[in-house]
Amino acid sequence: MWDITAWHWYSEQGDIMHACGGTGWYNVIGTLASFGKPVWLTEIGVRPDYPGTVAQAGGYLADMMLGGMLAIAQQYAIASLQVYELYDDPPSGEGPYGVMLNDGTTPKPA
Repeated sequence: MWDITAWHWYSEQGDIMHACGGTGWYNVIGTLASFGKPVWLTEIGVRPDYPGTVAQAGGYLADMMLGGMLAIAQQYAIASLQVYELYDDPPSGEGPYGVMLNDGTTPKPA
């Protein structure tokens, strides 16, 4: 038995209610909610290779991803949204995933 259902969702995956599974549209969040447990999106973020500027990536994260998830939170029992990650990795890391630069103090546009 488990207490929550956790999932990760990133920018290249598109709309969580209309994901493409090869045979048509698939409601991923609906399936997660169907387990009858609160849904935690434990990683939600924009990939470093997101096309466009840093400001556009921040806007997509704020408006489309977080805003979109908040709009459906009650319907799909979304109890937690966790942005990955707080600050960018150093140049030798996985990439600029953060909502802040890797100096730990400078916010990126959102």
